[in-house]
Amino acid sequence: MPLAHWSARQLPDLAEIGARLREVFPEGIEHRGWLTAERAAHSVFVFLYVFAVEGVSENSLRPAMVTTMSDQQARKRTEAQLLRGWTEACKPRAPVPLAGRWYAENTREPIRDETFRAFKQYGAVLEDPLPTTPARPRYRLAGDFADLLDPSLRGPALIAAIRRRQENHLPPAARARVALYQRTQTASAGATVRWPDGSSRVLPGGPSTPLLKATVEDFAPRLLRQPLVLALSQACQRILFEDREQFARIGLRPDPRIMPDVVMADLGWPQGTLQLILAECVATSGAMPLERAEACRMWLRRQGFKGTRLVLKTIFRDRGDPVFRSHVGQLAWGTFVWCATEPGHLMVLQRQGTFVAAASLDQGAETVE
Repeated sequence: MPLAHWSARQLPDLAEIGARLREVFPEGIEHRGWLTAERAAHSVFVFLYVFAVEGVSENSLRPAMVTTMSDQQARKRTEAQLLRGWTEACKPRAPVPLAGRWYAENTREPIRDETFRAFKQYGAVLEDPLPTTPARPRYRLAGDFADLLDPSLRGPALIAAIRRRQENHLPPAARARVALYQRTQTASAGATVRWPDGSSRVLPGGPSTPLLKATVEDFAPRLLRQPLVLALSQACQRILFEDREQFARIGLRPDPRIMPDVVMADLGWPQGTLQLILAECVATSGAMPLERAEACRMWLRRQGFKGTRLVLKTIFRDRGDPVFRSHVGQLAWGTFVWCATEPGHLMVLQRQGTFVAAASLDQGAETVE
């Protein structure tokens, strides 16, 4: 009997599946890289190809079925060929490599442990409660997720369907993180920033403008007792803001050649203790490696700031951002990391080479020697 599901009439191609995955799983959610990678698009195609979809058939999938799919098999699109595809895929695999298969045999573990696990986290893949050892198929696409991949669903109807699913399957914390991520993107065209004292300034557009805004509006009031913004900079426009009066008040001479993107002071320490916060905002490049950290310390030493409490940190947009992953291995020991999409969290890189959560800047702040 013919299947009524739309996938029996028109399977989306891999490029279209990849584009839909990037819309369904927006920037800012955990494991987005796994959810939108080429491997994820291949996996979804195979789910649809063998009708392993909730409410469509009793077929299920195992990771090896993704690895053994080939371009030659994927071109067979009649309903009879699709139905036969699952039967053939369930048979024991040949002892010799299959010609033109999509992935090597040892790729099934990453497909199971990364791709399928991430899909399960957001309700896109369902798993039958089977023992862990048998090789029986156990995975299928959730019906409401599969319907988002229907090529005939487009325009406002697609946008509305995606939003409904995100509201139902993204936890509140994930939705908040996505909103913050999107806010940091829109601010790159220029932004009005509210200063800690209640005044406002307009920063011109630039790659790091969203991170500068997040630092002043989110980081400073959360983690500083009495924040004072002394200077903001960008690589494309070295000095965006410089408060020479306040620099003179604390006896510090600004030097644009050395100062990082953000220079702030915390004036709320007991007995008049001064704490300086020097931070790099990494939109594309320019983290706080050892050489940069030592240059900042030397700048303060030369001006007689020995004994001052100092916080060195690097600001990223998100831990899942490729920019974070490419720079994290370069950061100096003992420095802090703060991400704009998780404003309530702070990390410090211990000298043992591990990140630990920090409740405040007090935990790990150094003294200029």
